[in-house]
Amino acid sequence: MPDGKFDILLSAYSCEPFRGTEAGHGWNWAYELARLGHNVFVITRPVGRAAIDAFLATAPCPKLHVVYVDSPHFSLRFGAIRPILECIPWQWRALAAARKICAENNIDIVHHVTWGSIHVGSKLWKLRKPFVFGPVGGGQIAQWRFRRYLRGGSYLEMLRSFIVRYLTGTAFSARSTVSHSSLVLVVNTETEQWARRLAAPRVEVMLDIGVPRSMLADAEKPQQRARPLKVLWVGRLVPRKAPLLALEALAKVDRSVDINCTILGDGPQGRYLRGWIQRLQLADRVNWLGQVQWEEVMRAYADHDVFLFTSLRDTGGTQLVEAMANGLPIITLDHHGAHVAVPADAGMKIPVTTPETTVAAIATALERLAREPATIARMGRAARRCANALTWDRKAARMSELYRSVITVGHESASANRVVSDHGLDSSMA
Repeated sequence: MPDGKFDILLSAYSCEPFRGTEAGHGWNWAYELARLGHNVFVITRPVGRAAIDAFLATAPCPKLHVVYVDSPHFSLRFGAIRPILECIPWQWRALAAARKICAENNIDIVHHVTWGSIHVGSKLWKLRKPFVFGPVGGGQIAQWRFRRYLRGGSYLEMLRSFIVRYLTGTAFSARSTVSHSSLVLVVNTETEQWARRLAAPRVEVMLDIGVPRSMLADAEKPQQRARPLKVLWVGRLVPRKAPLLALEALAKVDRSVDINCTILGDGPQGRYLRGWIQRLQLADRVNWLGQVQWEEVMRAYADHDVFLFTSLRDTGGTQLVEAMANGLPIITLDHHGAHVAVPADAGMKIPVTTPETTVAAIATALERLAREPATIARMGRAARRCANALTWDRKAARMSELYRSVITVGHESASANRVVSDHGLDSSMA
């Protein structure tokens, strides 16, 4: 540690290169911290082993040590809660592996990076080392007045909202994890409020999303000319992503406005999508391509003018920073992770009030951008600046600073305790 480099133990339940969301987050934290020169031990599941081995075979990283711990498997009938049922017992297995790593190495700091849920928590605080938890979300809930967009998932969403509102701190390991952390990193203000209620000694806001530097657009997008405004929507077609909300907004856009929207992704609500498009008379405005390869998603970012993000509940939203990296202005709901991730000058954040008002406001935002190519160009430049600050190498550098502050405080606290203890001993002997 004298050279400013640390021995770091990471817990990354999901960890895999060339993936988005949780798996990509776990991998990028581990890889970029190791590239900075830290000695990184990451505990993860074997599900990502083939991809990790293939990556490291072409880009060796001697400071990165991957330890694989199997997770239990539950029947597919458990559906959406299956990952939680597997993650919690996996954490006990990960704790056993972590104790072995700590016994064989002088670990300076322990960090839980995925799953990024305040409710599921972590067991690694039990190691009694300086412990960083996050970035995590989980405190956000979908507004119930928007429940008609949750078709196929409204009851599960209602159950989740009940747990967040009334059982945070009692269900799972939220309270014990947060209160024993040296630092809790939260993705959004809703989760920040819960972390403080659960007696976190130190809380900071940090987005969980990031992009590799190679994803940043090389040049500014050319200003839009006389052609349709090309809008992009990317994500799984699950209820909380609310694709119907996007479609209703597109249907409200004045017919004199030349606009086209591409939807990339598939999922449970895919069975309804074509019917919604027909009912809303959007066949001439919406092109749904389904699930596509990552390379095609990247081409779509480069080929569109505006990114539309309609999630009713989202911790952060990886697509937001991917779109901004490609110079796309963002139209999004002004809550949860998007509220923090999207700067005011990089897009339009729509208040979440009532479905009718919100739909109308999104439509108005789309109409404005269709008529103001200069605004698109200005917001696109701001979006690229924001994404440049969210590259994984920059995030790893910032995390290194946070580690240093946590370790320093831990050392000062230990020194203070020794002084108090010695003073007490002297007093008793006097």
